[in-house]
Amino acid sequence: MDNDEIIFRILKFLHEKHFAGQPMYYFNVDEIITGSGLDKVNSDIVFGNMLYLHNKTFVNGLRTLGVAHPISMYITELGIDEFRRLDDAKKKEAEHTTEVGHTGKSRNIFGHSVADRWIAIGAIAGMGLLVIAVLGFLHVNPFEIQVTDQTWKDRPILDISFRDFENNYPKKELQFDGQNYYIDIIGRNSGQSIGYVTLVATGFNAKVTFDKNAPFEEIQTSNYLGYPNPTMKVTEGPLLVLPDKDAKQFSVVLTYQNSTKTSPHQQTNLIEPTALLYQKNSNGYTLIEKK
Repeated sequence: MDNDEIIFRILKFLHEKHFAGQPMYYFNVDEIITGSGLDKVNSDIVFGNMLYLHNKTFVNGLRTLGVAHPISMYITELGIDEFRRLDDAKKKEAEHTTEVGHTGKSRNIFGHSVADRWIAIGAIAGMGLLVIAVLGFLHVNPFEIQVTDQTWKDRPILDISFRDFENNYPKKELQFDGQNYYIDIIGRNSGQSIGYVTLVATGFNAKVTFDKNAPFEEIQTSNYLGYPNPTMKVTEGPLLVLPDKDAKQFSVVLTYQNSTKTSPHQQTNLIEPTALLYQKNSNGYTLIEKK
């Protein structure tokens, strides 16, 4: 199965789910692979195409530390348009095949060179692993390879974490403001221009929210705007946490996804810890593990 067909199947699955009452719902990549009939295809090739879709903003994907590809995704408006374009092209090609008995010279209906995509996937594997191994960063966009020196110098460089470099955060005891438990998120922009990213928080045995006036949910997002500032500091508005009533332990995981305002040259790094595990005590909750 070629990459064009893999791309089409992934978008088709997410498109059908979107219009079956599940818009903007994150589907686990394993569920997408099974539902798209890609479980027999080399997983590295499938994940490479998923990362391609993510970087083209045809899907929104959740990322986690140490994993190059998104761990869950949903289709965006651009992805819906792209799927419909590809579907129309497939139908027209099928009609042409019926009329003349053959398709003539093979063509790439996806509007992208298969060879170019393989080069991009190779760059993902090579550049991504190199950067992770040497710098310990989560995400460097492999499609930024050909940029000018000035563009590279001026790009936003966002660092997101639950800790600062002075080890004042995270606090040993889960913070409480008299009404809600909360966790401070620490960030900085060591680049030269404004950075944009969407923070994604997930609670396990707990619900979370970035807005005290919004409902608590298992997964919540918040747009983060980072002005150039090399100091790691607490971001505006903490992450509010509502532990499940009977839970003796709960955890919170912080990830991110690019927003519509994210520069294609932006570098976003998740700095450990981005996952915190708390245990209930007589007065509240104690941090017992972080990673």
